[in-house]
Amino acid sequence: MTDYVLTSAAEADLRGTILYTRLQWGDEQLRRYIDTLEHALVDVARGLGTCRPMESIAPDLRMVRCEHHFVFCLPRPDAPALIIANFP
Repeated sequence: MTDYVLTSAAEADLRGTILYTRLQWGDEQLRRYIDTLEHALVDVARGLGTCRPMESIAPDLRMVRCEHHFVFCLPRPDAPALIIANFP
């Protein structure tokens, strides 16, 4: 089973991050940053690493910082975790 799925908003956030990184820093840095983000997404979906609970906003909501971004994840029973946002 896939560890996570992206909402359309999270996908748009990531596309913006990818475009910005490529334009500002080039393809080599883009590849490194995509790898870093992918690991962060998998870890937050699995509940690994340092995830900050955001239950004051929504039950079970988690947040993790990845470089200059904050990734928000909602675990779901019997389904991949839902990545709902990736804010710079």
